[in-house]
Amino acid sequence: MSENEVRPAGSAHTKPTLAYRIRTEERAALIAILVACVVIRLLFAVIAAVSQKSLLHGGDSYSYINPAKSLLDHHVLNTRTNSPRPEIFRTPGYPVFIAAIWFVFGRQAIAVVIGQILINTGVAWMVYKIGKRWWNAQVGLISAAIIAIDPYQIRATGWMMTEIVAGGATVAVVYFGYRLFAQGEQSWRDGLGVGVSVAIATMIRQTTYYFPIVVLGFVAITTIRRRACQQLIVVSLLIVVPMAVIVGGWQWRNHERANTWRFSGQDAVVLYYYRGGDIVAQRDGISWSLASRRLEQKFYGLAKLPKLAKGLGNQIDPPPQGKPLARTYDRMYDAGIRVIRNDPKAATIAALTGSAYMAIEPGTVTMELPKYFHLVGIPGLKIGLAGALAMFYGLAAYGIVLTIRRNKRNRIGHGFALALVVYIFAISHNESGARFRVPVSPILTLFVACAIAELLARRKAGRVSAHTLIAE
Repeated sequence: MSENEVRPAGSAHTKPTLAYRIRTEERAALIAILVACVVIRLLFAVIAAVSQKSLLHGGDSYSYINPAKSLLDHHVLNTRTNSPRPEIFRTPGYPVFIAAIWFVFGRQAIAVVIGQILINTGVAWMVYKIGKRWWNAQVGLISAAIIAIDPYQIRATGWMMTEIVAGGATVAVVYFGYRLFAQGEQSWRDGLGVGVSVAIATMIRQTTYYFPIVVLGFVAITTIRRRACQQLIVVSLLIVVPMAVIVGGWQWRNHERANTWRFSGQDAVVLYYYRGGDIVAQRDGISWSLASRRLEQKFYGLAKLPKLAKGLGNQIDPPPQGKPLARTYDRMYDAGIRVIRNDPKAATIAALTGSAYMAIEPGTVTMELPKYFHLVGIPGLKIGLAGALAMFYGLAAYGIVLTIRRNKRNRIGHGFALALVVYIFAISHNESGARFRVPVSPILTLFVACAIAELLARRKAGRVSAHTLIAE
């Protein structure tokens, strides 16, 4: 066959073969990342279970475990197994998650941890899918790889706390939300996905209770730009109805069992003791601990300053049926609003410092990273973690700029993802710390991956240019 003759099969099969090889390599890389995600987390969790079981429980763990036991033993969510008091401080999502796993696999903490490992691996898969849709497969794989080795994600899977389960629902909100706001025409499936995901996230952690307002704002902007008012009504209903059924159903339960329409008593405690404590501490120049004790003394009319801040959620022990507790939470919420209104300047400063603390806290205190990874006594650990966080945020900022500048068509979709991150940071307080950013850090990881992919591409282009100059 001469050089000028066309091969009968070669040219026809070259591109499909290359595409198949690329897809195969991409699939193999993703599988390797997901397997590593499981193995790394399981290894540290087993070590913790064998060496120091207390690391499998955080400070709030038993406020979720006790309602889960009540659900298993008596098929009702009370504060603990033998208590007639209905659980209204915690939202039901995480206790139900614990109870479901224990019902199948027995009441072992490691069973819940393994469930969380699988959810976090699912998060790595979702960020891969989102990154691939935003940019390309390389960005998706880099995002998943960062999740796999993220020490905060690894640590959060290893204890019975809400962060990992809430993170799964939060990333699902972005997954469906980007599809809803970025594609050519709004899909009812994506609208329903956003509504259900936000409702589930809210049932796990009450922090996203007001986020549907933000979602509906983005729906309005999108539909107005597309001049599709009918879609505005349909998509809004698909988002609102799951919230009304799931979240509203829990509020109806609270009304029937505890005589309150409050979704969670935790919002009252956070508003008064944590946000209010931040404000008083900022105003009077004292510690948050002392400020919260003063607030407790004032709220309960105590003669002396209490030694510890006892009025936090389930530690209040009212008479049966929960009605006095419900009224306590209602009064506490109103008192928190008054603290904010009385000093808006201190409230603003406290909110900003709370967001900053959530962003930069290295996790050595709130997540016990040194103990969990057996790094106690390592010099410079805090500095190293702080440097890694600074690099993470720097790359995220660069990735955000790249995304906005180069993907103008889908700015609303990217803006929705960033709005969720800003929302979570904005409602934090000075006691939040590293573990509170775990649910939203995978979203920032997507922008970090965009930045890394761009830097790798530039480095590769530079090498090619250098080789060309040498050859010439």
